[in-house]
Amino acid sequence: MEYIPQLILLILIAKLIGEGVRRVGIHPIVTDVFTGILLGPFILGLVKPTIELKALADFGLILLMLYTGLTSDFKAIFGRGKVVFITGCMGAFTTIAIIFTTSILLGLPLIVSFIISIALSSTATEISAAILSRERVNKEVSSILIGASFIDDIIAVYLINLVASGIKLGFEEILYTTVKIALFIVIVIKLSGIIVRKYWKYLYIIFSDTPRTLIFSLIVAFTLAFIAREIGLSEVVGAYLGGLMVSRIREVHDPLLINVIRLSSLIGEVRFMLETVFTTLFFIYVGLLFNPDIAKVSIVLMLILIALAFTGKFIGCFISLILLGYSRKVALLVSVGMEGRGALETAILRFALESKMITAEIYATIVTVLLVTSIITPILFHYVNKKVMV
Repeated sequence: MEYIPQLILLILIAKLIGEGVRRVGIHPIVTDVFTGILLGPFILGLVKPTIELKALADFGLILLMLYTGLTSDFKAIFGRGKVVFITGCMGAFTTIAIIFTTSILLGLPLIVSFIISIALSSTATEISAAILSRERVNKEVSSILIGASFIDDIIAVYLINLVASGIKLGFEEILYTTVKIALFIVIVIKLSGIIVRKYWKYLYIIFSDTPRTLIFSLIVAFTLAFIAREIGLSEVVGAYLGGLMVSRIREVHDPLLINVIRLSSLIGEVRFMLETVFTTLFFIYVGLLFNPDIAKVSIVLMLILIALAFTGKFIGCFISLILLGYSRKVALLVSVGMEGRGALETAILRFALESKMITAEIYATIVTVLLVTSIITPILFHYVNKKVMV
């Protein structure tokens, strides 16, 4: 139980710093990450990223993605399927092309260049979710942003699966991996539709009170997160699909809006849990993991990759949305919101390091880039959103 005093210290400092800088418009995500860096091994060394803290952070991540799925409008996202797919693909592949080409020109090995470009091509859905939970944006922007970040997460996981096999997979293995991922997503979506259409009476029983609804939703989210991990996807994808699955209760014919009210109550409960503790713990843990050997961090490479990560994602998303007929305001907000990197990207790098596909120097450099994007993106989005709202 040694982690309890550390937990108290982390939450207390994060909330104090957060309240102190709230008036100047700094996003709480930034103060949470900074708290982890400050109290963690990199500066003061008062708290280490223990197994207990990791478990709480992972729970916070699953809860955050459940919340994102619950607040997502299924019809709005999949009704914009073309836009979401094109924006996600353009953002990911433009970033991969720019970073991969530059890395090769800088003399980095082929496999290292590929891993770096994959890790920096994906948008952290949890960063986007946390931003949207604190910013006022219209449903059009939030639907495209979450949907597109979901797509590029799938792309990153798919590509890293190929890299994990040393690019030695034949056509049959590649086809198997592709079908496995696609089937999981399609089955979850189809199954949720069948439940809503044919078994809605049972949903009334489940949604009869908030505690029962909350427990049911957590079970669905954790189950799908587990299945996603077992088939090679990220838990983030499974948890998000779990929330999206539960949110389809809105589609049940309900003249009195009873289900909508109950779903709103559930969303309120989950949001309260996130804002008070779990979002804070997740981003504090991201800060605790920041402990590079400064001597091994290439400042030049880091600065180049930061610039390319922001540029590639922005160009790909902004141009695709403009060409699809969206306004510059929508394109700007979505493009900026797609810049954050986080948990999935860190997991990709950790896997690559443990598999000895990248060196500790490269790992430290890219983790630094990820943290910079996760810190800058909420600030930038808040600023742009404020200007757009005027």
